[in-house]
Order: sequence, then structure tokens, then C-alpha cells
Amino acid sequence: MKKFYSFLLSVVFIVTTSFVAYAEEITLGGGAPPIEKAIKPVKDAFAKSTGINVKTIAYGPKFAITDLEKGVIDAAVLFLSPEEISGLIKKENLDVKDLSSFKNSVISEDKVVLIVNKNNPVSSLTKEQAKDLFTGKISNWKEVGGKDEPVIVVQGRLVQGIYEIVSRKIMDGEKYPADVLWVETGKDVINAVQTNNEAIGVASIALLDGTIKTLQQPQISVPVFVYTKGEPSQKVQKLIDFIKTEGHKYIK
Repeated sequence: MKKFYSFLLSVVFIVTTSFVAYAEEITLGGGAPPIEKAIKPVKDAFAKSTGINVKTIAYGPKFAITDLEKGVIDAAVLFLSPEEISGLIKKENLDVKDLSSFKNSVISEDKVVLIVNKNNPVSSLTKEQAKDLFTGKISNWKEVGGKDEPVIVVQGRLVQGIYEIVSRKIMDGEKYPADVLWVETGKDVINAVQTNNEAIGVASIALLDGTIKTLQQPQISVPVFVYTKGEPSQKVQKLIDFIKTEGHKYIK
């Protein structure tokens, strides 16, 4: 009986100490690509090192900015620069009272690539060709060396951050056509391109799974930002510092 109680006390001790070790938590919201790139690879190691668990919500920049303003999340993880956030706030009429209260830190870098179906013979595009495809000026793949098939532009509602970047860096600020194929997440964009021979989309390298074809050019390098309302909390700052010093061990 004594051995049983000793064993039971040991189990209670282990469970209790484990709970205490992971009782602290921070919640990060943002786009799926930057979260996949910079947060998910380090979160387990960070929790083990600090006892702080990281919860992530990948629901896109618009919701992340709104929740950060309301204090619902501790930080937002985004591809967007402060200038691009300002533009998104105006475009979507988001309720952000003082953008200057948002502090940011660059924690990593990712590559954004154009993706097509594996059956598409096109392997590279010029910036001008990519711009014309995404704006709808080019509506058939044969105009850029592909098959005689109509172009389908795929967009993800929850990964608008990378499409804003493409709009600025490739499309010179011009708009996407009205008849795009809308899906939800970054993974949905990849799935849509995989199942449609005529499709073209945008994806973070962090999300690629070998099911689609990546165009050799153009590619875009983008910083991953962590935004906080006001100065980062002690726990968020620990995460930022951990990624900057230890992230290279986990982030590919």
C-alpha cells in the first residue's frame, strides 16, 4: 500500500510540475504562411526552454490586426510592413485608433513564389508577364508559352498578406481581376492549383508540399514581422529574443 501511495504521489508531482511548467501562454494571430515559417518550427523548443506555451491562430492579417487592437491576442505575425498595414487599414476600414502604438520586430525572412499546376509547361515568367497574368491582361497560357488554356488566378482570403506583397512588388499596385477563384487558406490555394491545370497562385515556400510546380522566377524575399500593441510583453519579448538567437536551428 505504501508503495502504491508513493507511486501515486510521484505521478501527481510529475503532472503538477508539468502543468506549472506550461501554465504560461501567449497567443499569436496572423497569416498562415508567416506563422508556418517562423513560429511553428520553434514553439516546442521555446516552450521547453522557457515554460511558455505558444498558441497560434492563422486567420489572416485583417483579423489579426483587429484582434491586436482589441487586445484579444498578444502579438500579430505578418509579412506586411508598417506601410502595408496602414494601407490595409484604410482599404478595409479597420477600427485601429492609433497605428503608431503598434511596435514591430523582424524575426525571420521567407520567400514568396508563384505556383502552377505540374502539367503546366511554363517554368519561369518575367515580371511583366506575371503582372499581366495576375491583372487579367493575359487570359490564356499560350501567350506565355503554355497550353491553349484560360488562366485561372487563385486567391486565398486568409493569406491576403502575400497577395498584397505581390500586388506591390510585381503588379505595381494594380488590382487582381474580378473573376478570381477564391479559396480560404494557403493550403487551399495549393490544393486549388494542384487540381486545376489552368491555375496560378502565390505561396510561401514554408507551405510547399511537392504537389505543385514552383516557377523559377519571379521570387520575392519578404521579412516576417511580429507586431505588438505598445512594447512587447515580457513573454512575447522572450519569444522574439529566442527566435533571433536560436531560430536558425529550427527555421529552414
